[in-house]
Amino acid sequence: MISVIQLKKAEKLITYPISFGSLGSVCCGEESDERWRDLAERFAVTFPEQECVCLFSAPGRVELSGNHTDHQNGRVLCAAVDADIIALATPIGDAVVELHSVGYDRPVLIKLNELQPRSDEQRHSVALIKGVLAYLREHDYRIGGFVAYCSSRVPPGSGLSSSAAFESLIGSIVNSLYNNNTIPPLALALAGQYAENKYFGKPSGLMDQMAACFGGLLAIDFVDPKQPKTENIDLSTLSFADHVLAITHTPVSHRNLTDEYAAIPQEMALVAKELNGKRLGNIPEERFYRHMPDLIQRLPARATLRALHFYRENARVREQVESLKEGKIKRFFELVRESGLSSWTLLQNVSTADGKSDQKYALALATAEAFLRDSGVTRVHGGGFGGTIQSWVPTEKIDAFKKYMDRYCGENSTHVYSFRPYGATELSLNLQE
Repeated sequence: MISVIQLKKAEKLITYPISFGSLGSVCCGEESDERWRDLAERFAVTFPEQECVCLFSAPGRVELSGNHTDHQNGRVLCAAVDADIIALATPIGDAVVELHSVGYDRPVLIKLNELQPRSDEQRHSVALIKGVLAYLREHDYRIGGFVAYCSSRVPPGSGLSSSAAFESLIGSIVNSLYNNNTIPPLALALAGQYAENKYFGKPSGLMDQMAACFGGLLAIDFVDPKQPKTENIDLSTLSFADHVLAITHTPVSHRNLTDEYAAIPQEMALVAKELNGKRLGNIPEERFYRHMPDLIQRLPARATLRALHFYRENARVREQVESLKEGKIKRFFELVRESGLSSWTLLQNVSTADGKSDQKYALALATAEAFLRDSGVTRVHGGGFGGTIQSWVPTEKIDAFKKYMDRYCGENSTHVYSFRPYGATELSLNLQE
């Protein structure tokens, strides 16, 4: 732990466990130092009786490939990014949690003897905290009271999975304060997914939480969802041919589209059931193609199309991973384009069937493609239907791309992100006075 007074007065903070090196990062440097000092000031005012704190950081994530494959025990390629939620926290003797957040007037207050889920708390951060704590306690990890103050650079609706970042942050705090950092990343990811599914009321796979807890550029195979196979791709050897990763916020919110998201795994499950299984990832691809004529007759057409997307996307992830490892970036980008087209035509998560999205999300994709043409690629990012899109943009064109997208999506709609080599973690600081 570190003294709050020392943290407030420090001239220079070396805040992160390893350097981002040539990848670049908004997490390091003077801007980050000021952010920590501001948080220390807020913590000191709110909890004047607390003299020492621990420091934590949890990243947002991007999905690079594997659009809606994780919930079917498929493959994904994802990465932690250099936008994070940071927190100062310290344990207390009382069996309560009190968490304050910059930008929010009211703190979250939780009694540890009242961790049962409540319907009136769904879609609120209190549900995520309670869910993580309940999961860890049910799996024989220690939990206890703490006070915390956090600040987020992963805004809700940003397409970077703010909920998974927040869940992994809470897990890291409990891991450090009460478990001596012995809880493995997979257990923390499962705790986050449990909180999101059972308490927050949002159906989701495990990709977001895995990316936030493991960090780096991560290939995951969910064929066994309780023990996913993971492979970290060495970031130090990667070169994206002078392209940068850009995420654009579209004019379409996805906050009221839960039913649309839920329909995707439900329809894929219908296909799996017809093939005598529960998840498509556990059903051989050749069986699907062999029975496809029968599926078309017995099931809604969209369900079969979405299953077709799954099998093609699942194979695409594996090829993209190999392309990155072999340095075949041109082929990687070709597969990104194929993935985006599959999401649009087969998965159909660009616009809603009832027109709620008003085609504006599709227009955002078309706008990005109109600018990039053959110089870069763009695709659906995350759940789709609204929120954000993802583009790989030539470095020399990124400023022009931002201005072009702003004309349709609004001012400062596009942000460039770098990959972050590590996941949610307690920070060990060196203070240089």
